[in-house]
Amino acid sequence: GSGDYRDIALELHATNDRFELSRLSLKSGAGEAQAQVKAERQPAGSFSVTGAAKTERFPVVNDDQLLANVSLALELQGEATEALLNLTRLALPRVEVALPEVKRKDLQDLQRPKDIIVLTEGRRPTKRRREEAKAGAVGTAAEPFVVRALVDAPRNIWVRSSDVNVELGLSEGFRVEYRDGLQLFGEASLLRGSLQVIGREFSVLKGSQARFAGEAA
Repeated sequence: GSGDYRDIALELHATNDRFELSRLSLKSGAGEAQAQVKAERQPAGSFSVTGAAKTERFPVVNDDQLLANVSLALELQGEATEALLNLTRLALPRVEVALPEVKRKDLQDLQRPKDIIVLTEGRRPTKRRREEAKAGAVGTAAEPFVVRALVDAPRNIWVRSSDVNVELGLSEGFRVEYRDGLQLFGEASLLRGSLQVIGREFSVLKGSQARFAGEAA
């Protein structure tokens, strides 16, 4: 998604065999985020990847609409190639999702045509960019980069708003994939919580589950 980022600090070191983002910090609105990632080339040619990140009330924005403010801590490890980022462990010991008071508008998705190149004043499109636009015009595209992650978050995922306060947990082996779209595989369980309906508070029955087996709406 897009966002209004400020106070960005970045420390990056890279060679053909090692990539280290030793510091990334940024602020957006009243929120902030920090991250560190390291990747090292292995004998087989892939890169081993480790990293950690944390956010505090960081806004998640899509199509210029606020989806939520997220506070979390995460640790990751896995491997990467030119075609795949495979995170064998994405640990989320703490997640707090604060939903906005204003209901999200249901707007039609706007996709930029692939054969149109947008340039800033005085710049010319590179040969690679012209070839990508030409390929988009005739309907051919390169294989998408795939991100796959096994999520370790059995508890302590809180979703809060003015009328909802619930804790969720994900099943062992819960998998997230992003290729051309987001896909989820596994179960999300309701551990505890309450919600307000017409001025009355109700406790939610423990053990309710939602199962995912593919594309996430």
